[in-house]
Amino acid sequence: RIASRAMETTRDGGESSTQAGVQNLDRGLAYCRWAGLRVAGLCIGVDEYAHIGNLSNAVRDADAVCSELKAASNCYAEPMTSKTVTSTAGDLIRSVRKRLQEPGLLKDPPLLFVLHYAGHGIQTKEKKVYLVPGNARTDHPDDLERECLSLDTLMRTLRQELDEPVLQKFGEARAIVFLVVLDACRVPGPNRSFDGALACEPAPESAPLKYTIVFSCSRTTIASDGPSGGHSPFVRALLDAKHGIFAEGVSLHAAIANVSNALPQAQAPISMKLEVLPQNFCIRPGSAGMGKRKQEANPELQALLQEFKLEEHAGLLAERGGVTSLEELKEEFEETDVETLGLPVVHAKRFCKMLQHVKQEKKKKGSAKKKQKNDPSSVTKAFRRQLDDLEAQGDVRAIVEGMRAYNDAEVQWKGCSALNNLAKNDDNRKAIAVAG
Repeated sequence: RIASRAMETTRDGGESSTQAGVQNLDRGLAYCRWAGLRVAGLCIGVDEYAHIGNLSNAVRDADAVCSELKAASNCYAEPMTSKTVTSTAGDLIRSVRKRLQEPGLLKDPPLLFVLHYAGHGIQTKEKKVYLVPGNARTDHPDDLERECLSLDTLMRTLRQELDEPVLQKFGEARAIVFLVVLDACRVPGPNRSFDGALACEPAPESAPLKYTIVFSCSRTTIASDGPSGGHSPFVRALLDAKHGIFAEGVSLHAAIANVSNALPQAQAPISMKLEVLPQNFCIRPGSAGMGKRKQEANPELQALLQEFKLEEHAGLLAERGGVTSLEELKEEFEETDVETLGLPVVHAKRFCKMLQHVKQEKKKKGSAKKKQKNDPSSVTKAFRRQLDDLEAQGDVRAIVEGMRAYNDAEVQWKGCSALNNLAKNDDNRKAIAVAG
């Protein structure tokens, strides 16, 4: 569908047509990245400040958390660390809003949405927490509301831009759990002081239906930035390979407790509404913690999974739906669609089409003529082998022409994969759009 739209815009030729095709392709690729995820995320980091002291590791921390999220199966995140999006409160909230409006998030919402912030923070005696953008002034109390981003505003944006649309479309059964992680100080700032212990829970009307907030330190305390060139103590604990939130088989509940135990008492993390997090939910599920013994997948199903590079989902299919054969899998797709099986939307729809193809192939076994027609010819097999070389050469037009010429499932799959890899380059994106 994406390719056909790009082709429509390029039939008349011209720079404007090419640009429109590129935009269609970019939108399609963005949809694929954000739809059907277990975990989606945004990672904000601010190092450079115009009016207060700079930080050494906030951007590095945000990038590291983002990289871990992107590396986990069926998860995706984007960093927000450039000055163009973190200089002012307006820039920051507009950038967050833009990401929350990605069509893929609403079409097939994630189970968990992680928003990680690393930078300066301030908490006031009016029970408000503020995130400090790069150009913000914080000398006077009136500056905070005007130049900083309040936690209330951030939570309200999560609610209005993503939580409420998902609830309206799917109901509470598909409500996203928002995990907001703030690695920032909670000191009063210049010329201000605290009056006793303060609450900072967002007002109900300003927050999503289901959310958890983790502060890297207690109120009135400073969150250490760590030695230059490394990570903050909080993020080091968060990223711990055996006990952090990305450790295989470690639930979020257990990981957050581990992070708290790893930090000194002077910087004791505080968590709110931990009970909202799904029990035993792991960003990286471990094979030992699945609970049920995995059923052995049918060899025919296993071969199909292997062809689509989805072997890792074989146990999940069997565990969630008792699916051990192609017939059962087909029924499961028809009854519960993508949600129950936990497959990415893009893979699942393509996968379902392949199942229909397999069923049709069985009916053709009695006809030698049809069987011969469906067997890949030597020419098709040769083009399959050639695809890797074409990708390495960046020959977009040859790949597209070959995909049009050979209506073979593996050619189509490998061709799409090659184009997706090549599309990371701006020039290649234009070439793909021109080729249609």
